[in-house]
Amino acid sequence: MRQTSIMISVTIILVCLVYIASGSTPPPARLATSCTVVGTNIYCYGGDNRVNGVDAILSDTWALSIANDFDLSNPTWTNKPWNNFPSTPRAFGTIHSLLDGSSFLLNGGLTSPVGSAETNQTIVHNTITNEWKAINSSLIAQTLNHQGVIDANGKIWYFGGVSDSDTGRSNVSYWEGLAALDTNTWLWTTSRGTTGGYLNPRIGHTMTILSNGIIQIIGGNVATLLSGLDSRGYLQWRLDLAPMGSVAVYDTVKGTWTTKSATGTIPPHRNFHSATLAQDSNTIIVFGGSGSGNGSSLFNDLYALDSNKMTWTHIDIGNGPSARYGHSVNETMFILFGINASNSSLSDIYALDTVNWIWVQHFSASGYSQQANMSYPAAINGTSSTSESTDSSGGNSLGAGPIAGIAVGAVLVVAVIGAVYFMRRRKRSRQDDLDGLQTELVESNLGDKSAEGKAPTQKDWYTATFRGTDTTGSIPPEYHSHIVSYNAKPNAVDDLAISSQSKPNEYD
Repeated sequence: MRQTSIMISVTIILVCLVYIASGSTPPPARLATSCTVVGTNIYCYGGDNRVNGVDAILSDTWALSIANDFDLSNPTWTNKPWNNFPSTPRAFGTIHSLLDGSSFLLNGGLTSPVGSAETNQTIVHNTITNEWKAINSSLIAQTLNHQGVIDANGKIWYFGGVSDSDTGRSNVSYWEGLAALDTNTWLWTTSRGTTGGYLNPRIGHTMTILSNGIIQIIGGNVATLLSGLDSRGYLQWRLDLAPMGSVAVYDTVKGTWTTKSATGTIPPHRNFHSATLAQDSNTIIVFGGSGSGNGSSLFNDLYALDSNKMTWTHIDIGNGPSARYGHSVNETMFILFGINASNSSLSDIYALDTVNWIWVQHFSASGYSQQANMSYPAAINGTSSTSESTDSSGGNSLGAGPIAGIAVGAVLVVAVIGAVYFMRRRKRSRQDDLDGLQTELVESNLGDKSAEGKAPTQKDWYTATFRGTDTTGSIPPEYHSHIVSYNAKPNAVDDLAISSQSKPNEYD
């Protein structure tokens, strides 16, 4: 038997699995689920169980243990019931592991019934205490098909997405600004960048953050607002596939946008693919996606982008997953869930050894070291211990070896199935199109306010600063803002607590 020492990080692509008789109950097939790695488990929440084109939005949470060896044909899934919090259906949202090494955060997406707003669009789950907590996001529009990454300081950067009737909004907005949530202070901020203009609205893209804080945005659909209204008085949007040879870049330190041109074997244009940063902290691995708006043209190919040289390479290794989109990646590379060309969700699981570029059938947990798990593609600690794994199954085995934390190189890439979300037109004002909300949510733990008769039942109390955008004509590279302040709306606070003069459109 050949011994190997492989240094890996665990990534999850979302795809599905065939179960051989075992004691583990398999999760239902799904697409647009949210998965991330925390500790020694891959956690997946919600998603869309689509069968022959019929959707059912899910509200369950599943954990796949990576603490022990397992064959990919027979993984051990565990259903995780909720405590102290109502479980609500959710799909097409985002998920991130937090820096505490025990929690993950969900944001946005759509709920069920479709067309209703999510009561708590941002929630945090502590996997140790099994408790859930809502994060006040009342001034941030509920969005689906957006993407995000978390940096080394615990700030989650969100970009793109759409808010429409499916998220409980009476109009439609494709978002071109960046929203950021600091998970240390729970402050929300938004920005279009200080220089270099701003990126057009986009859905179906991927975001990958490098060790220097640079975010690279690849592919997806660019939304362009057309002139005039349709016969119903609705604004008209056009969605075009973004060229894969052009990569949008945002510097989180400088706050600047640039565009880089890539060379080499450029992948076909696509949306709802997945991307993850390899263990060299430089190579971005892209898998799958769709070359059309309705899933009629699917990919099961692999490409690697050298983010330093900006060159694409096609990785042809064969025997991989079927063509699909709507999966996600987090980095080893586990491929979980998704949807196929027959418009049905999947449940198989694949794993790619990104060091030797081979698909494997066995995962070895030997040498796995639980360190600070984070969605940031850099070593958490400066050193890691060395260990070896042995392939005793006779087939390809993926040994954990020394692991410098678990890097989640690319957060969930959600799928839009069919043309439902692609060419939707909604009536809204030009002001809605230019929405630029900057919200700062500060947890102050004021406790009970029973003396005032308006006591919130939850532990956390928030104050907020709302920054509207004063725009004239076209939007300049910089913001010119006026600032008004008021208390954000906790669950138990009367509407009168918010001044009608400072209330943002999201409350209308």
